[in-house]
Amino acid sequence: MGGNLKRKKTTAADLPEELIRREILTRLPVRSLVRFKSVSKSWLSLFSEPRFIKQHFNYSTTQIPNDRLVARRKTKVIILSRYEEIVALDSTQCVEVVGSVRGLVCLTSFNKLSLWNPATHQSKEIFAPARFADRKYNIGFGFDTVSDIYKLVMLSEDLRFARVYYSNSDDWINISVPHNVFTNISGTTSTNSVTIVKDCPYWTCSRYTKDYKHMNVTALKFDAVRNEFKLMPGFFFDKVRGFEFLDMNDRLTLIVYEYDKYPFTKLMLNLFSLDGEEGCCVWTKMYTIGPFSPGSEVLQGFYSGEIVFHDHLGKFCCYNCKTDTIYKLPSTSSATTDASRLRCFRYTPSLAFIEGMKSVFGLTTRTRRASVQYYRVPHRLINGLKH
Repeated sequence: MGGNLKRKKTTAADLPEELIRREILTRLPVRSLVRFKSVSKSWLSLFSEPRFIKQHFNYSTTQIPNDRLVARRKTKVIILSRYEEIVALDSTQCVEVVGSVRGLVCLTSFNKLSLWNPATHQSKEIFAPARFADRKYNIGFGFDTVSDIYKLVMLSEDLRFARVYYSNSDDWINISVPHNVFTNISGTTSTNSVTIVKDCPYWTCSRYTKDYKHMNVTALKFDAVRNEFKLMPGFFFDKVRGFEFLDMNDRLTLIVYEYDKYPFTKLMLNLFSLDGEEGCCVWTKMYTIGPFSPGSEVLQGFYSGEIVFHDHLGKFCCYNCKTDTIYKLPSTSSATTDASRLRCFRYTPSLAFIEGMKSVFGLTTRTRRASVQYYRVPHRLINGLKH
C-alpha cells in the first residue's frame, strides 16, 4: 500500500439533504435561521414549511436551560430568561400581553389585537368585535394541536357566550358557554388573570362562601381543540390569603399566599397542582416555600420548576426550589411603578407564521445580560430577599 492514504474531507455539500434538515437545521436557534433565509431559495422555502416549523419548535421545547418568559413592563414588552432581559417592543401606546403560545405573542391595545412573532419581527393585526372592545382580561389565546390552528377566544361580560377567532380562515364564530358552567360560576369575581397551560387558556374565578369567611377559587378552561368550556375543581381557603394560578411543568398550579399575623412581615407560599385525568382530577399539595418579602408577587414558573416573581421593589427574581435560594434576574429597566398585575407567560422562540403576517420595522431591541451565570458561579447567588 506504500504511502499514507489521504482522507477525503467531508463538506456540508456531501451530507444527505435529509440529514441537514432534520438533524442540523432543526437544532439551530431561530435567530440563525432567520439570517439563513437569504442563503438560498430552497432554505427560504424550507423555513416556511409547517412541518419544519413544527419539528424545530418540538426540539426547542426540550431545551430546558433556554426557558424564557414574555411580559409587559410599563410601556415595554420584554423577553426574560435566567441570563438576559430583552426589550423586544417599546411602544408609546398602552399595550397589554394577552398570552403566548408556540412562538406567537398576542397583544392588545384598545379594540385592536395583534398576533406577533418577536423572533421573526412579523405581525398580523386583528380587529376585535365592537361589543368586545377593550376587554383585555376576557381574552384567551390558545392553539388547536389537532388542526394546527391558533385561536383567540373572547368571553362576553355575562359569561354566557364567546367568540372564537380561527387563524387559518381569519374568521370569528360564536359559541355558547354551557348553562351548568355558567350556573356554577355565577356571582364570581374575576381576578383579571389568565393562565395558559398546554396551549389552552384558563380564567381565574373566585367566590366567597355565604359566611364570607372562606373563598372558593376555580379556573374556567377553554379547550382549544374541542371549542368547549370546562370548569376545574374548586379550592377552598381562608379569604385573607392571596392566590395565583400559573403553569408549572405543564400543569395548572395554584399558589396560595400565607402571611403571618400582624404586622405581616413574613410571606409563605403553598403550592398545589391539579393532578389526574380530566373529569377526575383533584388538587394535591406539592410543598411550602419561603419566607419571602411581603409584597412579592409570583408571575410564572420555568420548566425546570424554578419560580419567577417580582419583589416589592418591582425587581424580577427567581426561586430555586432544589437549592432553596433566590437570585435576581437581569433587568434593563428600573423598578416598575405600575400598580396593575404583571401578565407573564412562557415564551419559546419559533418560526411560527400565519397568513397575513407582515414584517414590522423600526423596532429597537435592547439586551441586558447577566454578569454572573447561575450554574457557573453558584456562590454569587443572592438570597437577600429571605429573612
